[in-house]
Amino acid sequence: MKEILLSEADNRPGAVQAAVDSLAGGGQIVIPPGRWPVGDLRLGSGVRLRLASNCTLEGAVMAEDVADVAVVGEGMDASVVTGGLHLRQVRGVECAGWSGRAVAGNHVSGGQFRGLRLHQPPQRQGEGSVVWFRWCRDLHWADCDLESNDDVFCLKRAAENVTLTRSRLCGRLAAPFKIGTETDGLFRDIAFTDSVIERSDRAAISLESVDGAEVRDVRIERIRMDDVNAPLFIRLGDRDRYARGLGDIHDILIADVEGFGETMDEGFGSCISGLPQRAVRNVVLRDIRFVSRGGQGAELAGRAVPERAELYPEFDMFGRLPAHGLYARHVRGLRLERVSWTTRRPDGRPAIVLEADVRDVEIIDAPAPQVRPAPPAGAGERESLPAGDVDALLAAVAAAKAGGTVIVEPGDYAIPRERLPIVLDRPGLVLRSREGPQRAHVRAVGARENDAQYRPVVTPELARQIDTLLFIAADGVKVSGLTLSGAVYNVYVAGAADCEVAGNCFDFSKCYHVCACDAKRLVVADNRSRAALNNSITLQRCRECVVRGNTFEEDPGAVRLRQSPGNLIAANRMLAVSWHGVMLEPGSHDSRIEGNLFADGRLTGVQVRGCDGVRITGNEFRGQKTESVLADRGSRGLRLRGNSFHDNRGLAVGNETPHAVDAAGNWWGRPEGPGGGAEVDANVIVEPWLTDCPVRL
Repeated sequence: MKEILLSEADNRPGAVQAAVDSLAGGGQIVIPPGRWPVGDLRLGSGVRLRLASNCTLEGAVMAEDVADVAVVGEGMDASVVTGGLHLRQVRGVECAGWSGRAVAGNHVSGGQFRGLRLHQPPQRQGEGSVVWFRWCRDLHWADCDLESNDDVFCLKRAAENVTLTRSRLCGRLAAPFKIGTETDGLFRDIAFTDSVIERSDRAAISLESVDGAEVRDVRIERIRMDDVNAPLFIRLGDRDRYARGLGDIHDILIADVEGFGETMDEGFGSCISGLPQRAVRNVVLRDIRFVSRGGQGAELAGRAVPERAELYPEFDMFGRLPAHGLYARHVRGLRLERVSWTTRRPDGRPAIVLEADVRDVEIIDAPAPQVRPAPPAGAGERESLPAGDVDALLAAVAAAKAGGTVIVEPGDYAIPRERLPIVLDRPGLVLRSREGPQRAHVRAVGARENDAQYRPVVTPELARQIDTLLFIAADGVKVSGLTLSGAVYNVYVAGAADCEVAGNCFDFSKCYHVCACDAKRLVVADNRSRAALNNSITLQRCRECVVRGNTFEEDPGAVRLRQSPGNLIAANRMLAVSWHGVMLEPGSHDSRIEGNLFADGRLTGVQVRGCDGVRITGNEFRGQKTESVLADRGSRGLRLRGNSFHDNRGLAVGNETPHAVDAAGNWWGRPEGPGGGAEVDANVIVEPWLTDCPVRL
């Protein structure tokens, strides 16, 4: 093997890349101690990097459309690749003995990964999974230390013969071991063994198929869990992101798992849930011992659990379950052998609850489950509506005049994707229901995501390509009193002024519920929103818009502004959103956030990135898992007044900029000022503070 020995004299930008490029037929490059600026270092086929002790590559190692590459160090405490390793179309890879940010890959086959420490820094938002792969096979991981705010070890789209053993996983704000969510194709022969999971406020082990994947032959054994919210979540759903139809989950073994929930445990419990039309099959739980915190009331034992087949799968998507240990439904073939779920505090729920459609159950040395009768069809779901006349609805919209009104009669209007979008292009047109959103459901059928969906949309033709339901292209259009669901964008406003989207129910989208581009004075008010795949409301290059009085539940993100200055976000309720309540991205200067409730969010309440002059006034922040307010990426002139911060886990105000944040005149949950669930970051001005609570929403 040809070998190149670099010296200290070679330590300059571009030197390592030049050495790689000189090894046209492959070979080894030995890099001595020191900090080596490599940027994005691209490997060729057959190239092997050997990092000496105390060697740091400042940058990322990239490999694309190559074979037989390696990055080997002297140990995770000795060698560092700051940007980690990024693989695409790689056949044969070896990694061992170094630390870095992440290892990620697309279309990777044949890999050995040993002795790696991959840590995302404990920032509030996280930086993505530390290990994720799409379309991979024959990958073997051992003796690794993996830590992230996001999912830790995640297999996303098709994986075969993947093992992870003798490793530590810390998920903090996400799932430590996960198959999903973007599952497409076949997942089989996956093994996770002899490892420790530490601190996760999600399910420690998540096995998910909601976009058509088959997940089978998964083996999880000898796992210790320390302080996790729930040990297990298995979900077969029907989000159908790629229009593949239903997937499948079967032949799952989980054995010799023990652990406990403490500070992260919120009482949700573990869940195995298929669909009425397709069960999860052949699941074995053996030698499971888990102690949760408990303390939930007996009223939860009798609650109906909604199906929510189309939602993003997450362990808390059904709310707190009727069992403190395991709740299962739509399962065929379930073996519970020597399983034990107990609680530290009294809990009014049984340990195990099985719905009556769980069939072929075998229980050996385990608590007797409570078996509940099958709920009536549709229990916990929206009322079934009579069929709507799609042709009549589309004809009425097409025939409408400027300033006219189209009244939607009660019914369920299923619009096939080939007839999308419904174009509202007459100035002053009103589209409203006769009897309100509970009686008028307009939904897209068969909508599909694609790579173009995040581009600004300016014409009906583009809206059709990305499967938009309602496309507003005229000034003064109003949409009210409808339930809208199922599209990539349920409402898109393109370059129009003085439009209004009010009093609607948004119930599942494959990207955004409401997206506006180049709009002025748009009002989005008094809507109820759930189950957007991304953000519920996104404004791009919009001005003087108002987002007011909306309720957001079960959305990943509530409101996001991009290059949209001078807008108002007021009197909304952001309830347990997964990502952020409000995200202001660069260019969204001089925006106002007033009188909103941010409650129980998993990440940031308000995040301000690269925006000047933002005013945050009279809001209540409670129960937030990370920052209530975060100043990020060069934001200036951020001012907070009259807000209430209390009972939060993370910082009340975080500041990652060099500029001071003016947060005087706020209530920090106690007369003594910040602390005890309302701490603040450095360079945050808090004096004088309020000694009485100014707002309780």
